[in-house]
Amino acid sequence: MMEEKDPNLVRGIKLLHKYRKGTATPEERAVIESWYTKYASELPKVIGEDESGVQTRVWARLNNRSKVNYLRRWIPYAAAAVLTVIVVYFLVDDRQQTLDATVAIEEIQPGGNRATLTFADGRSIKLDEGMNGIVVGDAVTYLDGREVLSERNTASGDASNTMTISTPRGGQYRVVLDDGTEVWLNAESTLRYPGKFTGKYRQVEVEGEAYFAVAKDSEKPFRLVTRGQLIEVVGTEFNVSAYANDAAIQTTLITGKVRVQPDGYDAVILHPGQQSIVDSASVSIEKVNVGQYSAWKEGNFYFNGDSPEVAFAQLSRWYDIEVVYRSQVPKIAFYGEIERDKTLGSLLKILDKAGLEFQVVHKGGRNQLIIGHD
Repeated sequence: MMEEKDPNLVRGIKLLHKYRKGTATPEERAVIESWYTKYASELPKVIGEDESGVQTRVWARLNNRSKVNYLRRWIPYAAAAVLTVIVVYFLVDDRQQTLDATVAIEEIQPGGNRATLTFADGRSIKLDEGMNGIVVGDAVTYLDGREVLSERNTASGDASNTMTISTPRGGQYRVVLDDGTEVWLNAESTLRYPGKFTGKYRQVEVEGEAYFAVAKDSEKPFRLVTRGQLIEVVGTEFNVSAYANDAAIQTTLITGKVRVQPDGYDAVILHPGQQSIVDSASVSIEKVNVGQYSAWKEGNFYFNGDSPEVAFAQLSRWYDIEVVYRSQVPKIAFYGEIERDKTLGSLLKILDKAGLEFQVVHKGGRNQLIIGHD
């Protein structure tokens, strides 16, 4: 004869599953949370075990295929007591996850001066986060003159030695090259450069995003190699964004003049205030507000009608979070300038005015920003 399930227990379990999935109504959430408040402190007495032991055992059972059998074994004792156990230990975990998420969103700090410098001989060093840049010369030093390595780096000035500086997600750093050219690296970016520029060109490579203030030398043009294009200048300031997972490469000219040679297309010349956009199908030039593309160097996010994909991609790199959309990407545009030194929670409170729904959870060892609703 089949054992009849207590209808209250069945309803309670269904409600708990809705709560954990985030689909419970406000009224249903209130019911669940009131159960927790009422019974949480009494549970160890009710079931005759210490709380930590019960939690371990209950979750071990609830997370395998014997859930139903486990619940059935408790039913003869008292359906209400079983429901209480389940409520509390579903919520112990959920309340902790909610607490973790709440703490995370307030405590997720903005990025900062973080980078790793790799020398030609394979030595790597994490650069001082208290400094915001290095100078390349006969030795590699911080901007205050202190040497990066305790011993003198005689290899850095050798033109045959290519060095690499990389910023992680949530990092940025500044580099003054041998010729005086200044480079600001944005988050999740890499710059490869020689210790000294010799030969016909001054050539470097970039992955990600960087702002260049190129020292003028008409006898030796400056060349920048990125994914899908070559940029050649004499003396100028420009920003290039060439992240591997972006659909297009953007080169924005602030001052001077640059020649952009996209792979497979004719070269284009940019004048101040212009931006070239190179993707797999086309090359175009647009007139833009250059402040939007150099704002990050000055410590700001600058949104000018940006889509969520564009805006949140910047947040993802700077705060080292993964962005997940529950359903379709919201059709909304962002405007405004916001300081990059704010915590994620402070920044999201500002974006909340746009009407977006979001939450932050910790999953798979990293933080996720979940946007939208079920």
